[in-house]
Amino acid sequence: MITSRGHISSLMLCLTLLAAGGHARAQEDELDLEAESDSDETVASEGEPEPESSTPVASEPAASAEPRGFLTLGVSGGVTQRIIEITGSDGFYELNTGAVPAAAVEWRAAIETGRARYAFAVHYEASINASGVQYPPIPSSPPLTTPIRTHRFEAGLEPTLLFGAANAGVALGAFVGYGLRALASVAELEVPRFTLHGPMLRIELEIPIVARVLRLDIAPEVSAIVSISSAVRRLGDTSSFGVAFGGEARLRCLVTPWLDVQLEYRESHALAQSENPEPFRDLERFLLLGVRFQL
Repeated sequence: MITSRGHISSLMLCLTLLAAGGHARAQEDELDLEAESDSDETVASEGEPEPESSTPVASEPAASAEPRGFLTLGVSGGVTQRIIEITGSDGFYELNTGAVPAAAVEWRAAIETGRARYAFAVHYEASINASGVQYPPIPSSPPLTTPIRTHRFEAGLEPTLLFGAANAGVALGAFVGYGLRALASVAELEVPRFTLHGPMLRIELEIPIVARVLRLDIAPEVSAIVSISSAVRRLGDTSSFGVAFGGEARLRCLVTPWLDVQLEYRESHALAQSENPEPFRDLERFLLLGVRFQL
């Protein structure tokens, strides 16, 4: 029994020592886990970016669009008509060319910056191979036939506001310049050679029908005539001043960024007061089909 009790005491002592060793080992494991957790948090905090400040940062203003300059050259052909009526003290004089061939050229230098476009434009239109026939008062006499030319010229500035991307949105502008229209003949006719000229204003509205493909331009126009040739003033007892009004309509098809095809119609009526019952009248019409190249 003494031996049994000694064995039991020894066994209980071993169990107590094992329990104490296990408890110490568990405490060491817990310390190791806490140390690893602290190390992981430190690494994570070092790798994470610093939180952004909630204070708003003033953004820099957007850079303005770079100015873009270009040249445009246009050529076209079609028909024109000129009707001139002068009432004189000794009768009524009229010249009607009918529809005759015509040609036109235009040149434009422009610069676009932001939502604005500024241009200087020159435009010339003239009849080709036209003839005038004057019938004498005596039927037996042969009529007088002579080559004539009806033509017009204009030059001026074109400021334009762009409401959208180029060739994709509406644009509203104005042509402010000087215009001249004239009649020339080789032989002297009852309706004399003459010129009319003066400052002019044309409001130009560009409307996209199909963005970057098809556009419609509408441009009403008015002009103050400040000079009329003396031959017309003498024949019709006409004032030196007058007014002209009319406009242009143009349909443009943008074939490529540097080429478009356009169909244009232009009509303008010039009037000048006279001491006779009817005023001096000058009507011009142009119907032209052409191309424009952008350089």
